[in-house]
Amino acid sequence: MKALVTGSNGFIGSHLVEYLLEKGHSVRCLIRKTSNLQWIKHLPVEFVYGDVTNSESLPKVVEGMDYIFHLGGTVRALDEDGFLRVNHRGTKNLLDACIQHNGGIKRFLFASSQAAAGPAVSKTPVKESDEPNPISMYGRSKRVAEREVMEYADRLPVTIVRPPSVYGERDDDILELFKYVNMGVKLLVGKDDKYLSLIHVRDLVRGIYLAVTSDKSIGEIYFLTNMDHYTTDQIETQIAAVLGKKTITIRFPEFLIDFYAFVSESIARLRNSVALVNKDKALEMKQPFWLVDGAKAKAHLGFESEIPFPDGIRSTAEWYNDNGWM
Repeated sequence: MKALVTGSNGFIGSHLVEYLLEKGHSVRCLIRKTSNLQWIKHLPVEFVYGDVTNSESLPKVVEGMDYIFHLGGTVRALDEDGFLRVNHRGTKNLLDACIQHNGGIKRFLFASSQAAAGPAVSKTPVKESDEPNPISMYGRSKRVAEREVMEYADRLPVTIVRPPSVYGERDDDILELFKYVNMGVKLLVGKDDKYLSLIHVRDLVRGIYLAVTSDKSIGEIYFLTNMDHYTTDQIETQIAAVLGKKTITIRFPEFLIDFYAFVSESIARLRNSVALVNKDKALEMKQPFWLVDGAKAKAHLGFESEIPFPDGIRSTAEWYNDNGWM
């Protein structure tokens, strides 16, 4: 297999590159001149420079590839068009490049997001057959990109995966929770529990590989998730147990998250930058049920997570400590 991976230098992408190499495949990594290659620069891969938002750079990127893993995208932008430019139009550029320069690819996999489906309305997880209801600019851009991918399904063998919250080694999002718990504090939003679906990054890349190599997955969308669900309190309690910390719990009223987002966005606008917590992020943080159903992936692909949650948290904590991130 000759595989192209976009987003190869990122958290999930770098783990996927390693997994493909372990399977004995040849890997080409799409990178930009400004890409941080710290996780993949030592690996025996081919680096090609390009950008999904620049269609002229893509012919040489897709030529000769058997499989394309499109993980590249943006999770932060100044406005909705900024998300669409990368997540939608960038995906379309890559699809067009395949049609024009490598129409014989064996599979085009698009890594979407749980955000494209939107949150559940109760403890009943969202299924792939449910009508999507994205609530954020990011989620809407991913959903538009999903529809675009499916428009090419009569010309290319396409598959879409929607990961929920992903954690593991190299992740700098959940790192913030580890840092607070390490200081003896559990931070929770709102008075009621928030429920999440999770998957460890190593389980995710294994699921992505199964999705790409299965004939049943052509033209399909899958949630790749741990079948168990967790509250944010349970997650932080497990982190505390692994770190050996006694903690106090601080619950922030949801209106404070909105206020923090307003201040962050105001400051970011003055700096012409993107706020880490904006009104979209605040809205996502307030949702009580970010739950997805992994039954379809189990039935079609035989996929189930193999890393128990306590073990995944422990290995993540050990990696943070070993690399000085704590």
